Amino acid sequence: MASLALATLAYKETGSPILSALALVGGSLLTLLGSLTALSLFDGLDARSAILLVIAVTGAQAALQAVPGLPLPVRFAVLLAGVRARPIPARPGNILAETHRVNAHVLGSPILRPIMLSAWLPNGLIVGCEALFIPYGGKAWSGFLFAAAAGGMLLGDIVVDRILTTDRRDRLLTPLRLLLALPYLGLLFHTPVGVALVLGFVASAGYSASLVLQERLAHEADPDVEGQVFGLFGNGQMVGQSLGALAGGLLATVLSPATSMGLLVAASVLVTVSLNAGLRRSRRSLPNV
Repeated sequence: MASLALATLAYKETGSPILSALALVGGSLLTLLGSLTALSLFDGLDARSAILLVIAVTGAQAALQAVPGLPLPVRFAVLLAGVRARPIPARPGNILAETHRVNAHVLGSPILRPIMLSAWLPNGLIVGCEALFIPYGGKAWSGFLFAAAAGGMLLGDIVVDRILTTDRRDRLLTPLRLLLALPYLGLLFHTPVGVALVLGFVASAGYSASLVLQERLAHEADPDVEGQVFGLFGNGQMVGQSLGALAGGLLATVLSPATSMGLLVAASVLVTVSLNAGLRRSRRSLPNV
């Protein structure tokens, strides 16, 4: 909610789709960048102290953002300062070398790489589309668009995780991945915002494809490095979402929000289809359930 509020303020004060989109999801990318520059500040902290520090910084950050009339540059500075103060434990050099080795193995694997890219790229492009909800829907409708997307995501997760069997989930992976994007193609026809609410709700059920991708990843990853593999999975998603938002903001500076969103969705469909062949390699090795 804090990011949505900041994004709304950014668009209201500047009219810039780029600043609005980055305010919405750019914190994820800044978190990763901050972890690379501020690690040494937390070398002496134990886990409990680090957690308490994160809670304190997050609370202070939210309180500052609530100050009325705070200039927008100051709001972004508060966001960046809060990100830099979120500690990630420093790692010895030999562990860093092992991290790079495992990452290289994962990204070089013909089985694991398509799983990762399927979670990072199509989803990131759709998040870039959603990052334009504010300039697309305006003050009156943007909140409803986000709520509809969140509702569709929740419903999709419940159905896929709680109702479908493992085998049925896996068979529906490609349809779910396409569902995430295809309904949004209607935006290219400049549909009314009310119709866009329905499209967003239906499309967001496709986010549940990430659950299936994680199941494949758990089956294929070496148990000894499974934690790192899933960390790479999650970090890649954050970067993909931030870059998707940046792409959406850049497009919306020269095109209408609806056209920009439609182009991002079309790109997501193309990437999804192009990764189908690679995903078949992991499906063959799944156990019969």
